[in-house]
Amino acid sequence: MNYEESDFGIEYPFEETGGSGDENRIRGNWSLKLDYLFSIFGYTFALGNLWRFPYHFGINGGIAYLIPYTILFFVGALPILFMEISLGQFVSLGPASVWKLAPLFKGIGISMLFVSTLIAIYYNLITAWALYYMINSLKFSLPWTTCGNEWNSENCFVWNKGSINACRHLNGSLLSNGTCVDFNNIDPSNNNSILVLDSNNKTMTGIEYFHNQVLMISSGILDFETINWQLAICLLVAWLFVFLCSFKGIKTSGKAVYVTVLFPYIILIVLLIRFFTLPGSFNGFLFFMKPNIEIIRDLKVWANAAIQVFYSLSTCTGGLITLSSYNKFHNNVFADIWLISLFDFLASILMSSLLFAAVGFVCHERDIELTKFQLQEGLQMIFVFFSDTLSKVPVAQIYSLFFFTMVALVIFNTELFVVETIVSSICDLFPEPRVVGGVQGVISLGGSFDIAPLNRIRELLCPADDWGPALAIHRAELYPLQIPEARKLMIPPSSKIYKNVGNNGSLEQFIDRYNKPFGTGIYPQHEDFDKIISKKSFPEEKETII
Repeated sequence: MNYEESDFGIEYPFEETGGSGDENRIRGNWSLKLDYLFSIFGYTFALGNLWRFPYHFGINGGIAYLIPYTILFFVGALPILFMEISLGQFVSLGPASVWKLAPLFKGIGISMLFVSTLIAIYYNLITAWALYYMINSLKFSLPWTTCGNEWNSENCFVWNKGSINACRHLNGSLLSNGTCVDFNNIDPSNNNSILVLDSNNKTMTGIEYFHNQVLMISSGILDFETINWQLAICLLVAWLFVFLCSFKGIKTSGKAVYVTVLFPYIILIVLLIRFFTLPGSFNGFLFFMKPNIEIIRDLKVWANAAIQVFYSLSTCTGGLITLSSYNKFHNNVFADIWLISLFDFLASILMSSLLFAAVGFVCHERDIELTKFQLQEGLQMIFVFFSDTLSKVPVAQIYSLFFFTMVALVIFNTELFVVETIVSSICDLFPEPRVVGGVQGVISLGGSFDIAPLNRIRELLCPADDWGPALAIHRAELYPLQIPEARKLMIPPSSKIYKNVGNNGSLEQFIDRYNKPFGTGIYPQHEDFDKIISKKSFPEEKETII
């Protein structure tokens, strides 16, 4: 007679013994290695690559900025990246639970979860703005290129060749906000002595559109404006897409990234090629790439590079731990961190090149010297500078649609896995209703103060009893005699296991003796197995239900 594992009602729910499917049956694993790689590429390609790296790269010495950036990457960011991915993969838990390694530092995981919650709130707002611009790019005339709209002020200004020539005729220079200034008549001792040939404080159409129409910025915190319902719908759509791509966890998000991650890279390359065909773009690229070795002596540049290298790789926010927790136990972490770093650096360089080419094109169109152009940072770069620049490109609607689609997808990818980090962390902390556990925790709260100080310190610094690999078979590689408490055998209530047998020894000892190594729960074939397992072989035994 052949016995199967199911005959005894015993199952190891965390192990795939058949060699196919998820290795971790309850938490799940990535269906393919590419699912994981594309997901983590999308998670790390975020705001730090879109606008922060290009800005600091341009103002901090060009290529010379890569010297402190590279040094700090190897000294600081790479070890942190390796640690987070290794921890998540080793224990198959999120950031809030992975620090059972040393309970004293559990606050680190809670802080990561808190940071991810804050990111999830405002990242989707930026996605909604990008969707708003993307939809309005389909209009015949781009709304941020003209004055005379209901959101424009009297100082609205449109860049054109006529205004440039008029200012040059007066020996002035046209500023980015449309004001014509004579820099030759500036008195250094008086900041207000600039000779303004056009006394009106001009405002670019792109700025007015972003501030007055999209954001509807009020005059103060007590001045409440009406809700921008169009933008509210875009925000609702953004959250709806997050839900649709993550309602089944990594099984859906792992497939969605093939579109949401590939498209931004493709669009970025297309835009880069298009801009380099425009006049003046290559001059702008060379100007900002020109190295300035003197910046190496500036400690502020090193500080900015240190912030950027961590911000660009999205470390210390819990997402890397979460994504790697769905890996199989023996996944090659060392190879992954090099691929992640390479694609992150590639995205930063491509976005920087796009910005520098766009600046060169704008300076050529407006007849402005590159040395007088001031780079914009943050939201102004994406939603004001690029929207205005793309409006000057032939067939502007198409390229504007491409650009803001790229921005929306880049932010969406990060948002998708930030939400996954929050959800998986909560599930790790509360896998089932803990009513009884909560009561016990309240009862034992006072008793915890009676623990000797040295024992308390040991508990805070030593790993928890159930910390380690999720699967018993993987834990056995390091701890052959230890089975994690959280991965106990699951025995249905209807199953019966007989023990306390008679003179021939106990059935419990027999199972331990003939069981496969490390508690796999599968009993081997044995010629006397039928006799031993039968109740008739043990007339003196008593039946005990476990």
